Amino acid sequence: MTTTIAYDLPVKNLIAGLNATGHVSHVEHRKTHVTIHHNGGRLSHEGVLEVWKVRPASAHFDIDALGDCAQYVRAVEYAWSCGSTEGNQKSISIEMANQTLAPDWLVPQITWTRAARLAGWLFARVIGARPTRDTLVVHKRWSSTACAGPHIDRQYELMLTIAQDTYDSIVSPQEDTMIMLAQSSDGANRKAVYWIAPSENGLVKEYIGDMNLVNFFQGHGAKIVPIKQYLLDAIRDVNTASPVA
Repeated sequence: MTTTIAYDLPVKNLIAGLNATGHVSHVEHRKTHVTIHHNGGRLSHEGVLEVWKVRPASAHFDIDALGDCAQYVRAVEYAWSCGSTEGNQKSISIEMANQTLAPDWLVPQITWTRAARLAGWLFARVIGARPTRDTLVVHKRWSSTACAGPHIDRQYELMLTIAQDTYDSIVSPQEDTMIMLAQSSDGANRKAVYWIAPSENGLVKEYIGDMNLVNFFQGHGAKIVPIKQYLLDAIRDVNTASPVA
């Protein structure tokens, strides 16, 4: 059995199921990009595979509505995902489940943040270069499509920041836990939106939570860092009160 990537979060192995469709080219390529897609539907990992059984398409990974990851194609192989030979050769493709359908094509926050995190890991462990606007791209970069949808266009800057932070934490692990805080309208730091902590193998750990968790980690030596101002609008609606990693 072909194994999945050695990621620090669980990865469901659906590689054999995708192989059985024949909708993959088992040719290895030097990957330089990560391409973000949306499902165009509210699909489970298995639901995505069912679509690909009848549609000649595939992608390397999918992040579902709960933020969980599945792998369908080896990261260095040619998936049928970008509508472009160049895109398929250069890209590792990540699909994402939708929360709503047209015209907005919303994607759950946990889904796109986990996709960005996975992208950062892939840049560090497979591609070997820090993600940029030129190399972390959406599907429409390669072909005539609106994918990954208008919602992801609005979240792109935050996704790139998360991918870069993840890459940096792997390549140059922080000595201290870093907590980014979002401010509420009255100026008080109400919620911890995103933080990274070192681990024994140098991989990033990320959480979403409330101030009780911030206070706990601060009491254990965490370093508080204000989140970038231009990201506040994108994350002001975070309301999860428990770790997600």
